[in-house]
Amino acid sequence: MLPIRDINPTRVRPVITLLLIAACAFVWFFLQNHATADEEIAFLYETAAIGCEITTGEPLSVVEVTRQVCLSEPGGELLFPEKSPWMSILFSMFLHGSLGHLLFNMWSLWIFGNNVEEAFGVVGYLFLYLIGGVVATLAFVWMNPDSTVPLVGASGAIAAVLGAYAVLFPAHRVLTLVGWFLLPLPAVLFLAIWFIGQFGLQGTDVAWEAHVGGFIFGLVVGAMFPPSAPQGGGTPSCRLLEVVAESSGSRPTLGSRRCRRSDSPPSTSSLASSIRAISPGSSMKCSRT
Repeated sequence: MLPIRDINPTRVRPVITLLLIAACAFVWFFLQNHATADEEIAFLYETAAIGCEITTGEPLSVVEVTRQVCLSEPGGELLFPEKSPWMSILFSMFLHGSLGHLLFNMWSLWIFGNNVEEAFGVVGYLFLYLIGGVVATLAFVWMNPDSTVPLVGASGAIAAVLGAYAVLFPAHRVLTLVGWFLLPLPAVLFLAIWFIGQFGLQGTDVAWEAHVGGFIFGLVVGAMFPPSAPQGGGTPSCRLLEVVAESSGSRPTLGSRRCRRSDSPPSTSSLASSIRAISPGSSMKCSRT
């Protein structure tokens, strides 16, 4: 299944979504080192989250990297002694393993991120995305505490947005390419298939654990902190004005199109993705989210 777009237009410009896409693109094109395969993997070891480092709280040693083993007391020379394992959790959300990896993740973010941003607002959406990405990384580390492989990609954070969408807008349609057919699938069906499919990625270098962890976090946040606007009409601020007006026996006379009851409801679009990893070098690889 390949999601093409959601049948769910927005009414506000998705500023945060655009900034997140721009940030990931900037990191790929201007900060990540692509000169050679060795330099690229070295950059990822220097900046990306690694399960062993987060478990021990210390950067990997040269011995751990060469032997690909996590030691409780590594000793010896550290590969990147100035690296902060905790900051690397944040950095990993903006790193990608290939151009295709970047493009597919950003396409996913654009399809449904704008609707989530409209539903939750700037602050709520940014919280969901960033904290969801952290939770996704920690879920991977929980399942792989001794991993010495760099973890890169934004789809753990994107999975958190998907989880919130599944709770808030299960009936919205996702235009999906299934074989040769373009079908408008209900989001709840699309997301259920995607979620179950993650467990079939075990044994690959796709960080399915991060996808599952991010998605579950999104489900919880969506259930506990739903937007104040119901699916039946208007943005949260407009709905608040309508509630006040209705309690006083009148209707709000607002010229803005956003506050008309007949408008289509704000919602999120849905997409899910599994990133197929491509090893940067012959002897090293990184897990992709």
